[in-house]
Amino acid sequence: MRFKKYNDKVYGINYCFVFDVVDVKKIQEFLDKKDKKIARWYKSIDVDNTIPFAGKTIKNTNNILVLIKKDKDASFVIATLVHELLHALFFVFGERGIEIQQGGGNEHATYYLDHLVYEALRK
Repeated sequence: MRFKKYNDKVYGINYCFVFDVVDVKKIQEFLDKKDKKIARWYKSIDVDNTIPFAGKTIKNTNNILVLIKKDKDASFVIATLVHELLHALFFVFGERGIEIQQGGGNEHATYYLDHLVYEALRK
């Protein structure tokens, strides 16, 4: 598994990305080695790891954990990441009263999604 953190100072969100998840039962052990604070938070929440997933987004007040399953198809991994980051965007905007307009251009949302994808994938 690979681990990446990003601190969004604009909205006050700490993002943690775990890529290449193969065995969901090993996520806790992996997080224990990478980030004790996130590991404690992950342990305290009720995550149903029995259900197979391609990706999963979990949040609390100011942390968002994005889990992405390992796959040989890089396009599928990127599509899953974008899917999960859209969930994150809805969490962040919804909690802050930032509207997404049906039928609108929603440039604020598209730029934020673009930025999150960039931060998750950059080396």
